[in-house]
Amino acid sequence: AGDVSYDVKGFFDKNKDEMYLDLVKVIYSSKNPRIKGLVAQDAEQRERKKVSLSGQFREQLTALMTTINQTEPHYIRCVKPNGHKAPSATEFDTPMCMRQLRYAGVFEAVNIRRNGYPFRYTHKRFAKRFRCLNPKLTGSDAAACKKLLESMNTDVKDVQIGASMVLYKAPEQRRMDLLRNVAIRKLMIRSQALFRRFRMKLQYDAMNAIRHQLRSAMQARSIEQLGAALEKSDDMPFQIKESYEARDLKHYLEEEVRLNALLKEIFPQLDGVPDPSENLRQRLTRIVEDADKVNLQNDFITKGRDLLNTINMRIEAREEMAEGVKNSDEEMLHEALAKGKKYGIGMDEPAAKAAQAELDRIAKEKVIIEQLSTYLSLPPKSLCAGVVIDPKGALTLTPQASSSLTDTLRSAKSFNCKTHEGKIIVTTAELIESIRSFIQQDKWDSVNQQLIAAKQMNIRSDAPELAAAQAQVILRAKIEQVQQDLDTAAADFDYHSLSVAIETGQGLEMDVQWYQDLYTAIVTAYTMCTEAIAAVDLQQLTDAVAYAESFNYEKEEVIQARQLRDTVAQIEHELQPMIVKIPERPELEALHKRIKAVNYVTDATRKLDALVALSDEELCQKQFDAAVAEGNNERIVQKKIQLKDFFFAKNGTDFPISACPLLKTPNDYAKPKTFGKSKLKKTMLQWTKSSIPTSLTQLDKLAEKEAKIVHKNLLGFMGDKQISFPSMLAKEILDKGLINDKMRDEIYLLIIKQLTQNPNPESLKKGWRVLMLCLQTFPPTERFENYLEIWLRNTPESKADDKYLKQMHATIFKGPAKSTPSAEEIDRM
Repeated sequence: AGDVSYDVKGFFDKNKDEMYLDLVKVIYSSKNPRIKGLVAQDAEQRERKKVSLSGQFREQLTALMTTINQTEPHYIRCVKPNGHKAPSATEFDTPMCMRQLRYAGVFEAVNIRRNGYPFRYTHKRFAKRFRCLNPKLTGSDAAACKKLLESMNTDVKDVQIGASMVLYKAPEQRRMDLLRNVAIRKLMIRSQALFRRFRMKLQYDAMNAIRHQLRSAMQARSIEQLGAALEKSDDMPFQIKESYEARDLKHYLEEEVRLNALLKEIFPQLDGVPDPSENLRQRLTRIVEDADKVNLQNDFITKGRDLLNTINMRIEAREEMAEGVKNSDEEMLHEALAKGKKYGIGMDEPAAKAAQAELDRIAKEKVIIEQLSTYLSLPPKSLCAGVVIDPKGALTLTPQASSSLTDTLRSAKSFNCKTHEGKIIVTTAELIESIRSFIQQDKWDSVNQQLIAAKQMNIRSDAPELAAAQAQVILRAKIEQVQQDLDTAAADFDYHSLSVAIETGQGLEMDVQWYQDLYTAIVTAYTMCTEAIAAVDLQQLTDAVAYAESFNYEKEEVIQARQLRDTVAQIEHELQPMIVKIPERPELEALHKRIKAVNYVTDATRKLDALVALSDEELCQKQFDAAVAEGNNERIVQKKIQLKDFFFAKNGTDFPISACPLLKTPNDYAKPKTFGKSKLKKTMLQWTKSSIPTSLTQLDKLAEKEAKIVHKNLLGFMGDKQISFPSMLAKEILDKGLINDKMRDEIYLLIIKQLTQNPNPESLKKGWRVLMLCLQTFPPTERFENYLEIWLRNTPESKADDKYLKQMHATIFKGPAKSTPSAEEIDRM
């Protein structure tokens, strides 16, 4: 909530305790004036105020409503953001705020206001508010309201026109106010445009009047009229062209009056004075400069300009004479004397005398300089007699030519040449004499230093001896650089750089025979190595490496040749045994990859290519043949198993035990029994604790009895029946299989039967044990071999340990054992 103000005036009077009215009347009826006066004012007020409590309330309420109607009240509902008196920015309890709004009836009040007509205007006020949408409306206020609603381009169907008021809701209010704002904006833009046009019209008329006044003042060329017009133009919002022109003209006229007055004052002081004082000259200079600033042209100014020019030319001529004498500049001295003569400087003046004397001295100096130029052979003169320079820049001097330059240079120094050209030639002569001295002493480093220093000196760079010395220095530097390049290239065995250096040295007439021989050896070694690498020939590689090592040549091609030689030698060492033994494919492919990497081709490598190209089965057959040739029994068994892997991968489904042609049919198997034939048929190849009715395979009567005995022995050895000396039972089984080859397949089928669906783990363990004993003692027949192997491959116990499969193939390859193990050996196994 906002701040509340209180007026404390009469606060105590309104709230003090009053005496009872009866007591006041008693005291007021006293005849004593003093006592009566104590309550006289209070009694009179009470008589006047006889107003009831409800009357006081009505008066206060009326005053309150009068105040409220004079304002636009807004009712505020305060909502606590949280229960901890914390700022809402840090803690805002949404459910708590919602409860306050709901329980305070805010939502209900909003719904009531939304369902009713919160906006209510009288016909007159509504028509006045929205008349901007259709300014041409006429008629009564009610009719105008109806026409306004009809003309509005929006949905106003819910607006109700009553007898005295127009009523509508918030959506209609928003739409109608939007149309009203757009209309007011258009009206305001139009009003502003009209007002601005009117204001600019007034401004234009005022400025046009000032323009005519400025033009009149400029035509009159009156400073006073121009000043008055410009003073009025200062009040304009912006300056026009006539304002600038008038201001410039006023300044021009003021300057003309001022400068004319100054010239009239200074001319009498300059008449007849060829060389006025510096003060007068400076005054005249400022006057002329001010006139030039405003481009002032009249007779006085022209006369002043001419006079100032004459004075300045005389001063300039004297300064040039002094400068020419100082710098011994012949051309400047001639020009200065001619300028002085033109502007009235006599030849008897000290400056002119000094200039003429310097010209005479320069004439004598030129004679000496001409002699020096001759002895220096400076262009366009030819070489001096006694000076010879060959095409390579070698200098030859006669004693007379050397002494002539020395004597003439001494004379020039004693004369003290001052001209620019004289100083240059003397400096050039000193430099050449110094270079001649160093050349005679064969100090070419000093000659080079002199030439470098000459670049910073002011000399004649076209002197032939300087060019010759420069050529000799360059030639010797080239020879030194070529020698360094030859040594570096020879040390690095860089035949490209060596070839370039040899060619450059031959051009400089150097002795490069040793380097030529080395270049030939390098090229030969390079050629041998590259050809041997390309051919991948062991002998060529060996010869190339040996030749390169003979003179310590060790470059990339030699390293590559050596590496390739060692690689090929290693390949040759490994290749032949590998072709004979034919190892596993990864080893073959590893060597084959190394051979292909170096592109080595021989008859042996072609054989390896053929082996690698074989399929896995074909390669396995080759490996089996190699193992047989080598007599490696272990590898023979391994490859035999792998060949079987390939065979069974193609034909494995053709050899289930149940499809073995050696087996009897289930009917034949169950035929000897009278009862339980159906169960016997189903369990023909499954474990059983009972004796079998007959053999599993087609045997003669005697063999069938032996088969039943073998099964009984199996039950006893595996613990399915309690029989003494189980090891003897196992030996008896082995003896029958070893002696009678017709019983072998029956024994294996009986063991398979007892291992199939055997619920006793101990019995299973002994069954696999007796199977291993049989595999170690005798092999299956060829007709049963594949069926037994498929069973071993597919049975989980055998798949987990391939020893049974390996033992079977080993026994097949070696043949049956010569004897069976004893019972004691079986126990220990």
